[in-house]
Amino acid sequence: MAFSLKALPLQLRRSVGLGCYLAWVYCSLFSCGLVPVVIRLCSIERSWVYSGIGEAVAAIAVIIVYALLREKGRGDVVQRMIGVLGAGCACIGSVLIWVSHLDLSWYAALTVVGGLCCGAGLALLGILWGSRFSYCDEEHIESTVPLSFVISFVVYFVLLAVKGPLFMVVDAVLPVVSTWIVFRPRCGRSVSTDGEAIGAPAHAGMRRQFSHLGSLFVLYFLIWFQIALFRVASSPMTYGGRFMHYLVPFSIAAVLAIVAFLTCMRQTRFLNFTFLYRWSVPLMIIGCGFLLIDLGIPEQHSVAYAVNFIAMFGVQMCVWVVSPKYVRRIGVSSFLLFGGLFAAEGLGISLALTLSLPLFDAGAPALANLTLIATGAVALVAMLAGFNPRWLFLSDAVRRFTDAEFAMSIPRSTCSACVSPCSDAGAAGNGLARGVAGGGASGADAPTASVNAIADGVLAVGGPSAMGGVAIGANASGAGANASGGVAAGANAAGSGMEYGVAASDGAPFGFASSSAPGSASGFAAGAASGPGAAVPLSAGEELASIFEKTAEELRSRYGLTERETQIAALLLSGRSRPFIRDELVISLNTVHAHARNIYSKCGVHSQQEFMDFVHLD
Repeated sequence: MAFSLKALPLQLRRSVGLGCYLAWVYCSLFSCGLVPVVIRLCSIERSWVYSGIGEAVAAIAVIIVYALLREKGRGDVVQRMIGVLGAGCACIGSVLIWVSHLDLSWYAALTVVGGLCCGAGLALLGILWGSRFSYCDEEHIESTVPLSFVISFVVYFVLLAVKGPLFMVVDAVLPVVSTWIVFRPRCGRSVSTDGEAIGAPAHAGMRRQFSHLGSLFVLYFLIWFQIALFRVASSPMTYGGRFMHYLVPFSIAAVLAIVAFLTCMRQTRFLNFTFLYRWSVPLMIIGCGFLLIDLGIPEQHSVAYAVNFIAMFGVQMCVWVVSPKYVRRIGVSSFLLFGGLFAAEGLGISLALTLSLPLFDAGAPALANLTLIATGAVALVAMLAGFNPRWLFLSDAVRRFTDAEFAMSIPRSTCSACVSPCSDAGAAGNGLARGVAGGGASGADAPTASVNAIADGVLAVGGPSAMGGVAIGANASGAGANASGGVAAGANAAGSGMEYGVAASDGAPFGFASSSAPGSASGFAAGAASGPGAAVPLSAGEELASIFEKTAEELRSRYGLTERETQIAALLLSGRSRPFIRDELVISLNTVHAHARNIYSKCGVHSQQEFMDFVHLD
């Protein structure tokens, strides 16, 4: 039986794809595998200088090109172009760096070109994967990213055992495999014509977004400046000891970083951009101590090297976990956020190596002191700008949903990997439809549903008995014939069941609808009134949030839930994942698990789906 990538779970596919990309980065820029013959000390670091320049230039170019083409609705074309160019640059760069070490006469020129190509590939593929992960929910992100790093470390260690041309060939193939995976069909369709995730909040202007993120980019620049500077400062001054100095510290750092990061994800209350300096600054200070204080231990520099790698791995994992969630929660452009981060990373690396490599060649002892100054600069910027509220996921226990979040929060129809609800066999896609004058959500194969609606993105359902339709508008009548789990927002939506919210026209309540007549909604009825003198709510999303909150309050009175359990119950009913609840309520993941267990125990259920079914039937 032939192997099929589609047979793998979506989470594993994404983990393998991102893992191949990360493995290529480590094999190309953090190993001696592409150095068949040592020509100069710190030879791979010298190609890293030009890699940083290529990374910054490519990232800035992507931001500019995307801003221009997005206005013309060509965002999807930009993503395809980024993938092809990124894979090509990465593949060519790896080959050129390896070839440059075969002959001294080729070394200077090919190192420059190869480094620039590797940097461009690193930025382009990184931005593309960042955009893809921005479609995923919090739980998917927090489970996929650590697994991707584990895969990358395993591939790295396996390849290091292979020397010579075979290492170079496999290393050059890794970015191609990663690009191939990133464009494989995803679960449902969650990309609109401009390449952004459907259901994501509308983006503010690019200039305004950049002003909000400017301090983050400055801090990220300084962190990578220090990491690159420290890498050179802790390098050995002789040709010997490469195994003990490079491979062993890298291996130990990889294991410790994964374990520590997974522990932090479960224990910390704040898994946001502040984690960048909360992780890196203490480790930087410890590393500087090993460099500046002579403890009389031969392996002292190797320990400092390992500490620097732990800091680097933690910073990378933090960015890959937090940035996609930030795109989802705040609504910035994924291309601007990841492009700015990669540009800051490239500039920090190139500047640090440009300053440190001449000092290293001269054997200047001031290099270790320079790392301490750089660490102080990181701490200073963290003190001045590290508590920027724009870096945080704004939390509110009774937070109202936006219309975009409304489309992402429908129980029973959401996919754990996608922003928007998951398409089934006959579905035409996912998204949010705002109806006008009797409009309703409809799909390509839904003959009984009216199509008089203005669609924001791709309509949500297709065919009779489709699941997960969303309709917002006056006199909405459902989403397809006999729709299951559809959401109708309108005056004439069926409204039997528990009555919550504000009354629509004709006295029809908001609530859990139970009508099963053809063409009616069997799901939530929570819509705006259209009749004369009817009260008009602010948005369907806010009314849906109100339903969940009032449902949780009734559960509190019936089953003795605590105040915190009531807040968590409302979010569980809305289909939110536990990592989302952790970020929303600023509590640890362990605390969320404990409260969820208590809620389920009091209500006599065992899972989130059972909990939502229990409330619906109750």
